[in-house]
Amino acid sequence: MNDRDTIEQAYADALRNLYNVLLDAFVKASQDQKAQNSATQRFCTGLAVARKARDAALALL
Repeated sequence: MNDRDTIEQAYADALRNLYNVLLDAFVKASQDQKAQNSATQRFCTGLAVARKARDAALALL
């Protein structure tokens, strides 16, 4: 596996983790829309950071 593939795999792993956290938060929130909105907001923030880190790492290659 080359460096680019390793970075892309790490990004995929981060995305998988973010999804699992979001899913867990939705399960715990049940019908609480405020809690679901908060979980969605945290997911979007995490996704943006993960993308930024991936892009920065790829730019360094």
